[in-house]
Amino acid sequence: EQCIDGYIGWQQNFKKNMTLDATISTEYFNAKMKQKEIETTMWKDFHILPSLTFSYKINSRNSLLLSLTSERKYPPYSSTTARKLYINAYCINQGNPELKPSLSYQINTNYVLNNKYIFILYGKSFPDYFSQTFYQSDKELKGIYKVINYKKFYQIGIAQIIPVIFSPCFNTTF
Repeated sequence: EQCIDGYIGWQQNFKKNMTLDATISTEYFNAKMKQKEIETTMWKDFHILPSLTFSYKINSRNSLLLSLTSERKYPPYSSTTARKLYINAYCINQGNPELKPSLSYQINTNYVLNNKYIFILYGKSFPDYFSQTFYQSDKELKGIYKVINYKKFYQIGIAQIIPVIFSPCFNTTF
């Protein structure tokens, strides 16, 4: 395995109510596997991973936060090996040497109202997303668990955080 990383960051305050924080991380990753004198390249990737956070304090009680984050997610090592683990007579956990790391990009918009209520709008994108799946073997009566890559996975959503006080001794957040 060969991994080379680079990182640069910058932070700036504008007036008294705005802040911008930006970073860029780069990564080159090259992984090879040698089995019985045959060398195979598992991963050979170069990625730029940006991160950006902008905060704006509208007034003393309300604020807005915008953020973009990105990161690299690596599968567990045991999932990338070419092995079979027999769970019982009917189930196998099978490794996947072709499994690739995944990227994660997330964008968030948070609005804080009255320093109490938070409203969130977010979106996520996962190129080369990996997850464990279960399928029936076509050769024998066995179920196979295997971690595989999906081309892309998306997630969008809205959320809110609302504190509720029932009494001085009991409160919760929805």
